[in-house]
Amino acid sequence: MNFLFSICLTINLLLSVPIAMADTFRVASPHLEGLVSKDGRSGMLAVAVTEIFERTGHSVEISVVPSRRVPVLLKTGKVDFGMPILEIEMSDYETFSTERSLPMIFRRDFVFVRKGNAIPKTAKDLREKTLAATLGYGLDPAILQDPDIKISYTDSDLSAVQMVDLGHADAYISDEFVVLQAMKKAGIETLIHNPERPMFVYGAALVAATPKAFKILPDLNGTIRGMWSNGMMQTLLPFNNIDDFRTYVSQLSLAPN
Repeated sequence: MNFLFSICLTINLLLSVPIAMADTFRVASPHLEGLVSKDGRSGMLAVAVTEIFERTGHSVEISVVPSRRVPVLLKTGKVDFGMPILEIEMSDYETFSTERSLPMIFRRDFVFVRKGNAIPKTAKDLREKTLAATLGYGLDPAILQDPDIKISYTDSDLSAVQMVDLGHADAYISDEFVVLQAMKKAGIETLIHNPERPMFVYGAALVAATPKAFKILPDLNGTIRGMWSNGMMQTLLPFNNIDDFRTYVSQLSLAPN
């Protein structure tokens, strides 16, 4: 009798695993130095997002594509989610049905300049300067809509830091972690920023665009909220600031338990 019970229990457990992990979700993301590697598996953000899906009972496949391709893939249903999408980038997703998750990471944009130059504190301080920017990277409207700020686009963070280093641009604004990784990779030590004063802070989230993505979004939000509450999100992404999350969710009336 015990033998038969053990067999039945084993069969039930084996059957329950594929049911729990039955859905594999497709996620599109740009390559982000140190955060999302070109293989779609390594990098701190890729690891964190994989953990979020696994804790929710699902698996994930991350496709690394140019930033401008993310909304196209979502709109055509070729992926279920895009990431990491900011509030200021949502205009690209307003022509079709989408929903954003709670943020799993915060983008903190700092201005980097060559040593010896003053570090701009506001967008107005960038007037009459040439600002390096990477293609597809969402810049704040305060910068984009100012005709007195010249923007010189390039295709990578590596190229952007080299532009400032060589004097081809006056400044570069981007996520602190990504820029520091690019500087390290390029062997550049001439750029400085004020680590205590980001010019902009944004919540970066998953954007759902397929029926099955909409269906699991509440569960994903519960997992994200829990990982913020127990410190796991800061462990996986150590530059995250819990105060940024508290401020963000309080504005949405979704304060963590």
